[in-house]
Amino acid sequence: MPSKLEKLLVLKAFHLGHGIINAQSRVIAQRWVECAIRTYRDDCSEEGQVRLLFYRLLKAVLARGSEGVIDARREAKALSDNLGGQLFELLMKIESVTRNRSMALAADGSPVDDTSGQARARHADASRVLDFNLVDYYAALKAVDLDPNDMTASDQAFLYKLTLTQLLNQHDVSVD
Repeated sequence: MPSKLEKLLVLKAFHLGHGIINAQSRVIAQRWVECAIRTYRDDCSEEGQVRLLFYRLLKAVLARGSEGVIDARREAKALSDNLGGQLFELLMKIESVTRNRSMALAADGSPVDDTSGQARARHADASRVLDFNLVDYYAALKAVDLDPNDMTASDQAFLYKLTLTQLLNQHDVSVD
């Protein structure tokens, strides 16, 4: 069973990758992630290998919907398998449940899964349709079996507030 830290690392990669929606920003982020991968490629310490895997997972998320996604996922899976963890499998669970999904809120405020758009139409009059990114985040938490109520303030700050730039600075990654 994956640890809470493993779940948070995968969720962070997912959040960072999906939070970058501007095409120009995505190109910059991809370049920075490549710098991080080069920084940790030869670091054989456990911490270095976990960081390398994190950046490979982030690379895979950033490549979602592009031709590079298969290679990026292959690299992340190989490293995850080599380290004996489940981070890649967790990411694939998240990707599976967040792909082509939308949700609406039922009258009682609970999420209603909606792959056909019918719930969106039924609940549009109540103006309770969730933003797509919020739906992804809810589904991502659910996919890794992490209850937001079990997250500490520190967990939430890491997951929702820490930017890619801050993370790269903390990891002493020099970007070109």
